[in-house]
Amino acid sequence: MEALRFAVTIQAGWVEEIRLAGDKVALKPKSISWGKMDQHEFKLYYDAALRAIPELLPHLEGVDWETEVYKQGSVF
Repeated sequence: MEALRFAVTIQAGWVEEIRLAGDKVALKPKSISWGKMDQHEFKLYYDAALRAIPELLPHLEGVDWETEVYKQGSVF
């Protein structure tokens, strides 16, 4: 689950860019902790994450991800 959360967060663009030597860039997922974001930021992340999931898991096309997340009671 942690690897999936990591992948979804990066795919959603919820990242910090870390500049490395040689003009390389590493992406670090931002925290999705309730204490680290307000409701508006959470909504931005949540919507982006729901778009990112089918991009990462195209073989599960047609799944209503918002319903599935709601049933699980957590967000990545």
